[in-house]
Amino acid sequence: YYSPLTVSCSANTTFAPTGTTVTWTAYPSGASGSYSYSWSGTDGMYGSYSSLSTYYNTPGVKYAYVTVYSNGQQTNVQCSNAVTVGYPTGYNYSVTQYTNPQVAYNPNLLQIACFSDKITARIGEPVTWNAEVTGSTGNYTYTWSGTENIFSFQPSAIAMYQKAGSKSAIVTVTSSNGTVQSKACGNSVTIKSNTVAVAKSATPVITAAQPTPAVQATIVTPTTMASLFSLQNVPWGLVGILVILVLLAVIFYLMFNKKKI
Repeated sequence: YYSPLTVSCSANTTFAPTGTTVTWTAYPSGASGSYSYSWSGTDGMYGSYSSLSTYYNTPGVKYAYVTVYSNGQQTNVQCSNAVTVGYPTGYNYSVTQYTNPQVAYNPNLLQIACFSDKITARIGEPVTWNAEVTGSTGNYTYTWSGTENIFSFQPSAIAMYQKAGSKSAIVTVTSSNGTVQSKACGNSVTIKSNTVAVAKSATPVITAAQPTPAVQATIVTPTTMASLFSLQNVPWGLVGILVILVLLAVIFYLMFNKKKI
């Protein structure tokens, strides 16, 4: 039984002048303890050892990824920090040389503020990252990077995230005199899924009250009374039967009592 394979990696610096090397190192743990490596990243970097020294000759933000294999397990991670490669302070473009090579980087020359316009959003909802820069010279160029590969060359970057989770951004600012500085935005954005569970409540059934039939009052008038006692309303058939029955009764009575009479 082997424990799960876990890996982390990082660079030995967060800024490097152009023309220098940066060392990336992987830190695996778990599995069988015997590991093999496969590196990839910005500017076509590659390698197969636990540490990789990469030479960068173009400015920009550099990223690295490592895949580690051990006993049938495989894990791929992005290194925890990025490296900003830029020209050192005092770089002279006209003669293509360093006029002050001992000063590699001065973080106080640029003051960068970076933030998003919201802290929560839904999948597919636009999120705007903004950068504000002071210091050095007033002409700046911007390069954005971050979660889900957002990218822009403007002072702001608009992202429409397609996966839920926490999102972050980094802006690299280059001034007209060659000063380069990167800044991770001070806040992150939590992207939420568009699927929202809605509890179904029982809808009460309302039965409409049936209207009570109106009772019509009968008004007794002389005309009404006359109609009630009219000869047309007498059941003559029944009267005829009763008369016959009475006559038969009289005849039977006379027949049985003629001696007395």
